[in-house]
Amino acid sequence: MTNLPNDTRLKDFMAEVRELGRDAAQGKDALPNLAMKTTIAARDGLISTEKDADGNDSADLIYGEYRESESKKAKHEHTEGGIKGNTAKLRSFINLGMLPNIDGAEVLERAVKIRHEQKAKKEKVKSAYEALLDISRKQLDPVNVDEPLTDEVITEVIRKKPGKVTTAQERLAKVYEELSALNDEKELEGARSYIQDAAEMVRDGLLSIDAEVPPITKEEKELAALMAKMSRLGAVAKEAAAAQLQRQLDLAQAAE
Repeated sequence: MTNLPNDTRLKDFMAEVRELGRDAAQGKDALPNLAMKTTIAARDGLISTEKDADGNDSADLIYGEYRESESKKAKHEHTEGGIKGNTAKLRSFINLGMLPNIDGAEVLERAVKIRHEQKAKKEKVKSAYEALLDISRKQLDPVNVDEPLTDEVITEVIRKKPGKVTTAQERLAKVYEELSALNDEKELEGARSYIQDAAEMVRDGLLSIDAEVPPITKEEKELAALMAKMSRLGAVAKEAAAAQLQRQLDLAQAAE
């Protein structure tokens, strides 16, 4: 990080971070701006992933300032896992800005422009921050670190993928899993017999249509894992037998 006595850019950047935290507390979508400003600051050498004496890097300090400013204006619960996850995301933008052969900020700027164009065409796109984060991760892929992402790649990354199509059988199986899980809830002890009956009815329904019943108990899960392993071993054995047969055929043909 820069430490020139008359260089106030780092101080100004941290002031912007705190302002964005206050914006977030007021309900504004501040994270995309935080991502962009963090990438620019890293590109300009103001911040880095180098750890200080306390084991913190710039991502820890930036998110700490952002979170503190946000929490002063709104009552938010910040879990340890959430803090680590959000800090890691900021670290991705720092690494993007630090790429020696690519202007990471320019890549993000193009991503913002392309996303606006996609939205104008009524295409389904990811949220602004999610899109920028995925672009950063894509650019940081070892195969992409020497050349900036093309507009075509950026467009595809930003485009929202269709969700997994869930069948009626899968939904019913999910109901069975949920009911089985509720059966262990202490606060529902008075309703346990009804929950068990409902779970059994759903299980019978799955069996009646020859659908797979999800394993629930420890024994069922162990049996399912064993069956899956045996299936994999069986597939390997079949492949080996097929390969052996092919070798024998090849030898027979060569001998003719």
